[in-house]
Amino acid sequence: MKLRKRTAELLEQGHHMDRASQALNLLLILLISMNVVAIFLETVPSVHAQYQQAFRYFEIFSVAVFTIEYLARVWSSIDLVETRHTSPVVGRIRYMLTPIALIDLVAILPFYLSLYVTLDLRFLRVLRLLRLFKLTRYSPALGAPLDVVQKEFNARLRKTDRPHPAAGQHVTDMKQLQDIDRGYSPC
Repeated sequence: MKLRKRTAELLEQGHHMDRASQALNLLLILLISMNVVAIFLETVPSVHAQYQQAFRYFEIFSVAVFTIEYLARVWSSIDLVETRHTSPVVGRIRYMLTPIALIDLVAILPFYLSLYVTLDLRFLRVLRLLRLFKLTRYSPALGAPLDVVQKEFNARLRKTDRPHPAAGQHVTDMKQLQDIDRGYSPC
């Protein structure tokens, strides 16, 4: 079996009998969950002051893992059923424009942006919190907001003026997360 095809199999959930795929998915779920907990803990001034360096090392480790995961998904995406019958470049671009791939990219982008641009830490924290949406790969319930975004995007492409009924609720939920973050900022 080719390495690229095996990588696609390992990264795509659905191979319930594949122990390596299950283990990898479990480790990614654990890392995502630990990132969400770390983001919230960083908002407590005393915890942030005491463990600032540990949080930074954990962030670097997490971004390295998520970057490797993203690049491996893009590389192996042409072996997925959805992109199998296209050229490698077109198949990878099609994959990179899917909502779940965009979420993966947005989950790591704040780290790389912070290396070159000075950004408000509260804004960065909210962007890092988007890592929670990476869990939509593994849970149908968490996938509901992503389905709304996908349907809304498709409606916009078809020039439909009617938004998806649940779209407003998810925007409200994100606004509430921003408000919570502003209230507990260590800055």
